[in-house]
Amino acid sequence: MPSYNKQNSISTYTIDKVLIQHVEDYLKQNVFEILHLETDIQPTYTFDFSVTLYDSQGIEKYSSIREHKFQYFRNDLKGITLELELYTENKNLKITIRFGDEEENSDIAISLTDDNAREKVSAIEHGLISILNHSKSLNWFFHPNSVISALLLLSCLFSGLFALSSDYSVKEKFFFGLAFWTSILYTLIIPNYFKKYSSFDTSKQKQLDKWFTVLVTGLVGFLLFSTLLTSVRKNLFGF
Repeated sequence: MPSYNKQNSISTYTIDKVLIQHVEDYLKQNVFEILHLETDIQPTYTFDFSVTLYDSQGIEKYSSIREHKFQYFRNDLKGITLELELYTENKNLKITIRFGDEEENSDIAISLTDDNAREKVSAIEHGLISILNHSKSLNWFFHPNSVISALLLLSCLFSGLFALSSDYSVKEKFFFGLAFWTSILYTLIIPNYFKKYSSFDTSKQKQLDKWFTVLVTGLVGFLLFSTLLTSVRKNLFGF
């Protein structure tokens, strides 16, 4: 019997209970159709499904996300893992979906032993991604690959040094300082505090989203007022 294994990183999503329910329902229903199995599990089947929530205090494990009775997740939630294992006499399937606050903790892994295993794994993955894409976020923008991050940190270092140097004019120092703080915000503050890889539906995250909007609005306003609208500002306010 042929086997096929596949593991891919996933993009950034806003994770709430509704999304987890949709993924759970898909795994408990559509997967049987893809494998050409009846939805009523027979005694010869071994089937297990779990949802695990990881936070700073420990882990919570449920057989369904519907068992989680609170409206929001805990504020210190670090990750959520969904696991499905299905075994019959001639079919073995294992699916693991991880949503984490970092890219290396966010992926889909599918392992199947069955006829046409590769095609069936692709079909399962396509169905999962289609569901997840309804909750796709822009957090990926603040989590570039390691090469870009390294270049930004390097430019941040040089910008800071240039801003403190006496070899440049006040205007040039201003722009170097602006580049320094923008790089700090982009590479360190925003991805670690405001927009982690996966955004979980917590009361804390909702407040952070409001603060982030204020931060970005203020920064954009400052840039427009101090650069692009300099001539307008001088005509209106005289400075």
